[in-house]
Amino acid sequence: DENAFTLSAGEYFDSSLIGFKVHHAQTEVTLGEIVDVWKLPAHSAYVIDTPNGEEVILPAVKEFIITVDTKNKIIKANPPDGMF
Repeated sequence: DENAFTLSAGEYFDSSLIGFKVHHAQTEVTLGEIVDVWKLPAHSAYVIDTPNGEEVILPAVKEFIITVDTKNKIIKANPPDGMF
């Protein structure tokens, strides 16, 4: 149960990211909104609804997730070319 834990500054539960906007780290273009978080064996993955109505799965790894701003509910990501 997530309510049983105390988080330090800068920490968050993946499930709390649902509803966050995802922006491209370099261009600031809005890539979409997180609608689900998948817990996979190696890492989590974010299910993102894009502005054109597609669903994209973005692995939640440090190579792609640059910053998580929990105050403003914005994630800056650097996805692989062609993903969005």
